[in-house]
Amino acid sequence: GRGQEAERSLRQAYLLWQREQATAHPQPLQRTVQEIDAGREAAKSKRLEAERQYRADQETKRQAERKQRLEKLATLSDQAWLSIDKTLQRGSGQAYDQALQALKDLAEAMKLAGRDFEFQHGLVKLLAVHGNRAAWMKRLAKAGFSVGDIR
Repeated sequence: GRGQEAERSLRQAYLLWQREQATAHPQPLQRTVQEIDAGREAAKSKRLEAERQYRADQETKRQAERKQRLEKLATLSDQAWLSIDKTLQRGSGQAYDQALQALKDLAEAMKLAGRDFEFQHGLVKLLAVHGNRAAWMKRLAKAGFSVGDIR
């Protein structure tokens, strides 16, 4: 005749067990739209900062590699002048563009090495051979090489 009491006791034990299980495995709290937006904005800011830092690191690395290439180019300036001369002998617009880029790199390398005078002397020698090529001279003038002062 004590069935109801047994049922109540069993139900209380079961509810107690459920509460213990619930505290052991807490349910995630529901977030508001505002909290979700704030989290999204924070994640976006963090991602953008990481991307900015990555680009800055890559740019620093690229500049260091370029400086190293220019330093090496300055040590091999005689070969660079010969290469530019050989490229100009082809006499095409593409060859002039390639020679101009090589000349710009060489100018930067020689300036970095503190050998501006040597670069100017090499340019004078180059113009003595190729100074009669109008398309080449236009490219030099457009690139900022003061060819009128040199010749």
